[in-house]
Amino acid sequence: MRALLCIPDGAADEPVPELGGRTPLTAGAMPVLSRLARRGIVGSARTIPMGMAAGSDVGIMAILGADPRKYHRGRAPVEAAGLGIDLPGDRAVFRCNLVTVQDGIMVDFKGGDPDPARAAAAIAALQRDLGGEVTFHEGLGYRHLMSAPADWADATLVAPHEIVGQRTLPPSGRAGIRLARLMRESRSVLGGDNQIWLWGQGQATRLPRLPCRAGTDDSSVP
Repeated sequence: MRALLCIPDGAADEPVPELGGRTPLTAGAMPVLSRLARRGIVGSARTIPMGMAAGSDVGIMAILGADPRKYHRGRAPVEAAGLGIDLPGDRAVFRCNLVTVQDGIMVDFKGGDPDPARAAAAIAALQRDLGGEVTFHEGLGYRHLMSAPADWADATLVAPHEIVGQRTLPPSGRAGIRLARLMRESRSVLGGDNQIWLWGQGQATRLPRLPCRAGTDDSSVP
């Protein structure tokens, strides 16, 4: 059986004064969605388990049938699995955004949204100049990964898109000093106000194979 799963993540948006305090989703004309709703089953579900931070990585994992309380290890491990990066048990992986920070303010969490060639050159330069104990893995655009010894994950890091226009918060925790130093050193590699921003760290997880929730097959994939 094949199924199409559409996740309109963020479609609700925010209330807009010009729309009488309504959100664009409330004010918009949506004949197709209305027709689907009439023909289907409408309900609500909790996709973020109690005590877990709300985020698309947690919510989508739950939607796909993998209990985040059991399988979630951070955003970076999910992206590493998507890129086919095989992480040994003694390594952790971090989201590694290319960002722009001016005078301590997070100006752009996308780092100018570089094209593939520019992004690849940036990751190659980071690996050449800062690689060794850590490894930089090329992703797409501004979204990349960095793997490091497992104990480097012992830190509290802030997602860059949550502090746009605000003063950056340095990493804290046992590994915070090492991570902050690496982020500072990346500025000399990337030039100007460009640097890396590390977050979403965790170790590899094994996700259940889909579809698995309708039966008893609990086989897994990395």
